Amino acid sequence: MDQSIIIAAILSPFILFFLLGYLVIWFKSDIRFPPAMSQGMQIFLLLAIGLGGGVKVAAAIKNDSANLQILFSSMMFTFIIGVLLTVVAFFVVYKVVGLDASNAGAIAAHNGAVSTATMIIGIAFLSEMPFEEFSFAVVLYPIMDVPALVTGIALGNVFLAREKARKANNDGKNQSMTAEKRKATNSEASSIKQIVLESLVGKGVLLIIAGVAIGLISGLYSTKSITDVMVFFDGLFVGVLCLYLMEMGMIAASRLGELWNNRKQVGKVVVYAIMYPFIVGPLLLVIGWLLNFDPYMATFIAILGASSSYVSAPAACRAALPKANPSLYVGQSLAIIFPLNVVVNIPFVLLPLSEFLYQ
Repeated sequence: MDQSIIIAAILSPFILFFLLGYLVIWFKSDIRFPPAMSQGMQIFLLLAIGLGGGVKVAAAIKNDSANLQILFSSMMFTFIIGVLLTVVAFFVVYKVVGLDASNAGAIAAHNGAVSTATMIIGIAFLSEMPFEEFSFAVVLYPIMDVPALVTGIALGNVFLAREKARKANNDGKNQSMTAEKRKATNSEASSIKQIVLESLVGKGVLLIIAGVAIGLISGLYSTKSITDVMVFFDGLFVGVLCLYLMEMGMIAASRLGELWNNRKQVGKVVVYAIMYPFIVGPLLLVIGWLLNFDPYMATFIAILGASSSYVSAPAACRAALPKANPSLYVGQSLAIIFPLNVVVNIPFVLLPLSEFLYQ
């Protein structure tokens, strides 16, 4: 693997724009993003990600009919992995690391979702392996990404409601609560289905799911029209993403003071983030091997699972879990898991392990 590719990935404009956001705050510049612009960037990015995934699924269905069985089995496995990884990550961060429900849900959603940059670098690494390539592998991105986001946000909201109910009940021991307050508390604690539904229809998740559906349907039945639409979304995506990551860096930097007040938890988050890719990636690869998956697909899915999103997840979590701290969920994805995957985990752990298993 050409060393320049690794350097280019680590020093990509996405990371540099994120760091620029930190510099803006540290130097106390007066640069700020208007709220309307921030909302517009969120809507654009979430729709673009969903549309792109849906179009790729449609293209795979139309052009790779001979490999539909591999496609569907891989999609089912990836869907299950996206949900399970997020559930396990949530309870580890919530119970072991000790963060609150909002931050646990946001971190879990990021870990279960997929890093686009890691996926691209993984494809570059895999292209040099003696494996048969599958053009539709990238379709698995939204299949893992969307369920992970839905699961992480739903868990965060459900357990956040329980935390509020528990706090309200504890306060009630020391001071009387009106019947209306008790009724509202009990209702909030018991309406898990309603909370999950609200998570699904929140703009963070809804826009991605809607984008996938539109891209899939139009990709199958209106190819020319969706191609014209994607020219607009693809042309602006990278530039908007850079601006959005700059704003996320500004938000994260402005909340760094909170980290000092939670030093113990932050230290645990760092340890957790360092361990995450080296546990999840090899584990998924071995499971894929045991299930007789094709070596390319098994390794590709392992790379997806070991990655941690910093594109779709920050937008979704900021919209659906506004109390979560971007310094935690973006920082562990972008500053720890991403470089570890690109520099160490993929080239020196996953690829050698795949060669050993499939020799």
